[in-house]
Amino acid sequence: MQALFDAIAQMPYPSDAQRIFHGRGGRHPGCEQIVLDAFPPALLLTSFAPLAEE
Repeated sequence: MQALFDAIAQMPYPSDAQRIFHGRGGRHPGCEQIVLDAFPPALLLTSFAPLAEE
């Protein structure tokens, strides 16, 4: 989950709709079930499995 938080902290906020984080690519171990999309001014987090409490 830390990989997701790091991606959010480092990104410039988009002005158009776009995918910000795609965990299923295998690049961020432990976050394979998560995608984060921006639809300014909103962010949409989708988890394809239950999230563990941390």
